[in-house]
Amino acid sequence: TTDMDGDCDDDDAKNAQKAQPRPSDALRAVLAKHVESHLRNAHGSRTPRFSKDVDGIWARNRRTWELKKAMFNDEEGTKERQSKRGRNSATADAEDHSERTVIKRLDDGAIIRPLRLEDAPQIDSWWEHRSTSSLAAVARCISADVEGKIGACLGIVGPDDELRAGIVRYAGGAVGMLYVAEPYRRRGYGAALLRQATKAIEAKGDECVALILDGNEASEATFVNAGWEREDPTLKRGTGSRRANRKWVKR
Repeated sequence: TTDMDGDCDDDDAKNAQKAQPRPSDALRAVLAKHVESHLRNAHGSRTPRFSKDVDGIWARNRRTWELKKAMFNDEEGTKERQSKRGRNSATADAEDHSERTVIKRLDDGAIIRPLRLEDAPQIDSWWEHRSTSSLAAVARCISADVEGKIGACLGIVGPDDELRAGIVRYAGGAVGMLYVAEPYRRRGYGAALLRQATKAIEAKGDECVALILDGNEASEATFVNAGWEREDPTLKRGTGSRRANRKWVKR
């Protein structure tokens, strides 16, 4: 009886297998393609859905990190300055002042020196057009000026290294962001910076260009005293909502 039952079970299993529908050739082809696709993805050979300049993105991200590190994480320089302050404040200030690159020493003891990346936050805080992205723009201008060895991004500092005034050359070549802090105005700082920046640009053989908004009489007077003029003096100055940036050049 047991053998007969076993034979029946085997017959039932075989009949069940025969009863199961076999996949058609078309279905097998679809399944094979699906499996092949998954295998390609697993091995990283899939073509990206979006075409991006990956190398360019990495380069920009790395440059941004370098700028932030230079501006906000200058640990070595900070420790050195703090050490000097601890030894003797007056002596340390004098030593630190003399060690920096001095382009020109002014009558009141202040000096003109190249802007550094750590000056970018102060320059940005003075800029009337500052925004969430303007700090990075200022840093790029300073970095480009240093790397290009132009010398048109300049600042005026006292013995305590406090930035009193600054001027920046934009990436496009125009001079701008000329600003003198309130306590240090009427000392000729603006004119001194503009003359020095103009000299540096001319030494490189580049055109001296600036944009000045109609009605900014203080800036216009400074540029006139430094030998600049409006590119087209016949243009009528706008007022109110018709004020516009006018191109100034150094002939």
